[in-house]
Amino acid sequence: MIDAMLAETQRADQLAQIERLADHWVKAGLDLETVLHSLHTEVIHILDHIPFAAADPRPGARGHLRALLDVLRTATTTITTVYLREQCFLESERHRPADAIADALLDGHPAEALARGIGSDLADRYVVLAIHIPDPLACPVTTSEDISPAEHTSTRLRADLTALCKGEVLARLGVGGGTVLLPAHLFTDPEVNDLITTLSSDTGTAITAVATDATRDQIPSAAEYAHQLLDTALRRVDTTTGLHRLDHLALEHQLARPGPARDTLAAILNPLDDHPDLVATLQTHLSNNGNRAASASQLDVHPNTIDNRLKRIGTLTGQDPNSSVDLWKLQCALAARGQLGA
Repeated sequence: MIDAMLAETQRADQLAQIERLADHWVKAGLDLETVLHSLHTEVIHILDHIPFAAADPRPGARGHLRALLDVLRTATTTITTVYLREQCFLESERHRPADAIADALLDGHPAEALARGIGSDLADRYVVLAIHIPDPLACPVTTSEDISPAEHTSTRLRADLTALCKGEVLARLGVGGGTVLLPAHLFTDPEVNDLITTLSSDTGTAITAVATDATRDQIPSAAEYAHQLLDTALRRVDTTTGLHRLDHLALEHQLARPGPARDTLAAILNPLDDHPDLVATLQTHLSNNGNRAASASQLDVHPNTIDNRLKRIGTLTGQDPNSSVDLWKLQCALAARGQLGA
């Protein structure tokens, strides 16, 4: 193969030849390790029979060696890409029955017959996970024409879910996340939290997720609500990645819902629109539970500066941050604007 590739003068011809061979090998059942081992063995064989060394000053000798290394790099990358593409295809085919069950449950359709078709039992209750995946980890052996970094991360996420859950997972996943259904009787709250932490580590992305429990017939509405809560979590100024639950976000989500009440609350902070430093101080003050020393350290200012800014906020808004009642109003106003920090 190497000799034939060296004879090709066009890179496109080299790539086409490699792809045809790799496609034949993967469909013949040859594993990737065996193919790459054979490739490198052939290169070593060629090097053993070249009557010059890499230090040979002759331009022709150096050019021949560079061409050989370029072919090796191209062949390794292209073969691996073909194998990975085939693996992703097989994975998608293998998950189709489970995906059909997940789609039925999420769309509110009967799924019992589909489950029986694959020898599976449906749970009475599920943990409904709404998942967001930002900035997918790039896969170095793929190109944009084959498997995008986002698709690679999504595939890795599903594979990890299957391994960690010790079985087929009911999920509707895309490149930016999606919905996962976990049998509630198999997962405690700490275990769900650990699952999200492990998935973030394995995929190399900071996953944000919201979990809520639902009976089987409640799944469609629970999934919609979980994604609404996820949107609320992602709008936070200091979004905390990891797992969130209903009790963490329900009040903030309710305050941020469109309507006259939200608009009235949000308007409390209108006088601060031209003072981003005061908004940041209020957010930091709230996130630190009123600890002025911690807020000063976080904003890299003197504690007296925090006091002066809080007084200025009170003057402009008519709500005194040193009053628990007024501070609650200011916090609700931030929530209504989607500006509340974590």
